[in-house]
Amino acid sequence: MRLRKVDRNEAISLFRLYLDELVYGIDGYYERRIINAECFMIEDDDVLGICAIDGEWLTGLYIFATHRNKYHEIFSFVLRQGIKKILMTTKDDLLMHEIKQRGYMTEQQAYNFIYREKCTTDFQMQPATINDHDRINELFIDFITQGEIKLKENELFVFYNDTGELVSMGVIDPYIMKPSKACVGMAVNEKYRRQGYGVKTLQFLVKYLQSKNMEINARCWYKNTASRKTLLKAGFELTNELIRIEYVKEKT
Repeated sequence: MRLRKVDRNEAISLFRLYLDELVYGIDGYYERRIINAECFMIEDDDVLGICAIDGEWLTGLYIFATHRNKYHEIFSFVLRQGIKKILMTTKDDLLMHEIKQRGYMTEQQAYNFIYREKCTTDFQMQPATINDHDRINELFIDFITQGEIKLKENELFVFYNDTGELVSMGVIDPYIMKPSKACVGMAVNEKYRRQGYGVKTLQFLVKYLQSKNMEINARCWYKNTASRKTLLKAGFELTNELIRIEYVKEKT
């Protein structure tokens, strides 16, 4: 077997098949970890699949259906490419089977959620503008990345109360592999937490995206119990986990 490096566009087109096959198993963060890594076709006399490798991390592995009878052999080959750590979704039954068979210890990293029902809410937010930039950075600097880009793309929403205080912010992260899908997130001013604004913000984002006929996904870190409870209360459904293997030793 051998690896052949492919460009980002080719990787996206193939990993899109992986995303579709796992249905709701990949969140926006995990998608970026796949397509921002170096991607390689796995080949012998035929093309067997594609993998994403980021240093010592294996962040993506998709074996084509016609070659899954050789999954164990292909996975072993990929591990011999200097892989020490693995990031994966529990939706990937084939990879989960391999991990269990090899006795690797897993650690939960994040929860993945979807929203299936029709959302109805009267809560209103407004698209953030450049005038909101400083206030957003002051309150939510640890939460948001690429803030200026999201302002231009209308992917940030804000809610101010009657006294003019910024209470909450909603964020939309469109998928790259599937433009009809987006991951949502929110942050609430510490002064106004535990007052229902997190739920309201999420429901506004869901209703907004549903009006555009988009699928909605959300995630939270495994140890963030408050965010998990908020997502469930807002109507999201927990579908799977993102897990990691911190040490891999392939048998010679």
